[in-house]
Amino acid sequence: MRYSRYFAIMAIAVCMVAGIAQLAYAQNTNSGPAFVGTWNLDTAKSDFGKMAPPKSETLVIISSTQTSQKWTQDLVDADGKQAKMSYDGAVDDKFYPIVGDPEGSTFAFMKDGSWAVKDKSGKVVETGTASVSADGKTLTLHVVRHTPDGDVTTSSVYQKAG
Repeated sequence: MRYSRYFAIMAIAVCMVAGIAQLAYAQNTNSGPAFVGTWNLDTAKSDFGKMAPPKSETLVIISSTQTSQKWTQDLVDADGKQAKMSYDGAVDDKFYPIVGDPEGSTFAFMKDGSWAVKDKSGKVVETGTASVSADGKTLTLHVVRHTPDGDVTTSSVYQKAG
């Protein structure tokens, strides 16, 4: 299976945002500052299954609280196409647009810490959860992509910069 532009952009953007939301919920304190900053995708430690990984990705978490999330993402997909997207939305089980997404998808942070993505037709195409290492330097996103050929499970590993 080829890692299409849609999945290269959406999967990574959504996974990272979802991971940050779940991390904020996983801590029962004001954990936002621990997740604010720059995260870089580590393709060598990630598992994209049969999909080609993106060439690079950087996520900047601007804010992360139990009630809202805001981030920007720069990506170079497997084909070398660049994209810049952003998200600013509540953690309330409602779908919000991802600014800059060429596919017009929407994203929802769920109150339980998970997340979901809908395509422009309204079909859920991705769900996920996340975990963070004890030292707060590694974010692992667990994603299930719902494709016409069946579900594809992947994991993306990010290292906190600085």
